Amino acid sequence: MAENVSIEILYKLQKIDSDLGKLEKQIAEFPEAIKEIETEIEKAKNALDERHEQLKKLQLKHKEQEVELRTQETKISEAKDKMFKVKTNQEYHALQKELEIMRNEKEGVEDGILSVLEEMEGFEKEMRRNDKGLSDFKSQKEREIKKLKAELEDMPKRIEQLKAEREQLKSQLPKELADLYERLLAYRASVAIVTVIDGVCQGCNMAIPPQLYNLVLRNESVYTCPSCQRILYPVELLHVESA
Repeated sequence: MAENVSIEILYKLQKIDSDLGKLEKQIAEFPEAIKEIETEIEKAKNALDERHEQLKKLQLKHKEQEVELRTQETKISEAKDKMFKVKTNQEYHALQKELEIMRNEKEGVEDGILSVLEEMEGFEKEMRRNDKGLSDFKSQKEREIKKLKAELEDMPKRIEQLKAEREQLKSQLPKELADLYERLLAYRASVAIVTVIDGVCQGCNMAIPPQLYNLVLRNESVYTCPSCQRILYPVELLHVESA
């Protein structure tokens, strides 16, 4: 087998291993991603529940105000009845003063009721909007969860396909080259083969000797970086492949 074919196989192997790494990372992260979405839904629901509780408190306050208003109206009615039974001007004027105070208190209660009714109306409009908003938000997030779970279900099959492709490619390499690749993959952050651009290794960003760079460009054998020991792949080959 010509070495330039080996370098192509190594490059494809690295692409497969990179894809495998991404898939395995996604599988590990998916449960947390799903949990985060579920937490978002729960937070939105809790925030809306709090607003509903505030509305209930307003409704309770309104009921209490209605009771207070009826109490004030009863007092005023009783005071008016008394006015027909008083025998002195002093008693009459005292009752008039009491009536004035009660009417002022009644007006205060009525103003409070109007204020609470306005606030309740605003709350109820907000709740209708927010209930629909939560329903839409929940539906959207549930679709996201469904999509993530579907992707997660497909990943093991995709991983098995990539592993099969990997073994098929690796079987085409000389044993010493396959072993070198595996060692580099294990000890160089899962990156065994890197491109060289203008004489600079893209794995460690160190310049390689000009003579070595020329040999890499010829693509007649497999060469490694003197600094990081990764296998060097001439970037010009990428340009040829994409042409």
